[in-house]
Amino acid sequence: MNSFRLIFLSSPGREEAHEDVKKVCIRSSTSFRLPVPVRRFLFNHFPVYKSSPSSAYSPRTLREKAMCTLVNAFALLISVLLLLHRTAADVGTAVSYRPPYHHTACFGDDSSQFPSGNLFAAAGEGIWDNGAACGRFYRVRCLSSAVARACAAGRPSVVVKIVDRAARLGPLRGRPTMALSLAAFGAITNSSVGGITQINVDFLEIS
Repeated sequence: MNSFRLIFLSSPGREEAHEDVKKVCIRSSTSFRLPVPVRRFLFNHFPVYKSSPSSAYSPRTLREKAMCTLVNAFALLISVLLLLHRTAADVGTAVSYRPPYHHTACFGDDSSQFPSGNLFAAAGEGIWDNGAACGRFYRVRCLSSAVARACAAGRPSVVVKIVDRAARLGPLRGRPTMALSLAAFGAITNSSVGGITQINVDFLEIS
């Protein structure tokens, strides 16, 4: 597999074509593959170039090696933080529920309770928290389903507001973590696939 290096040159004349250029040295290989967000961050914040294996540059001075080690450690830290953020989400199930959307368990008949785009949800017992879930916002993403290709392409997420309690909506399939409005459910599922009654999701409370 091809690797790439981002080169830090601290002294002019190291490469005639790149005099007085400061660049950061990072190597990505099969043993250390940086996530795309990390690579994008480094490319956006440092003047860098991508070299082919034939023109790969190996740092030779102690200063260059120290810089490479430092930036590798920095990139690894970002990778770990991204991983921790991603794994902070809980996993559960979601279903959809249909109108009428009124007289909710959280806000009664207040029409202002519904966010723009009708992206809202009813909390299952696992997150209802004796009503404390009311008004909370969750970022929800489709993971999988018993129905093939049920998740929308790219697995986008949607932010929903809790406005109701799922238990009062009548029988729901499999005691879901949350019941999503049709708009919210449609935002993360594949509209061209029929018969999607329940999906597996990850969800994260956000401020």
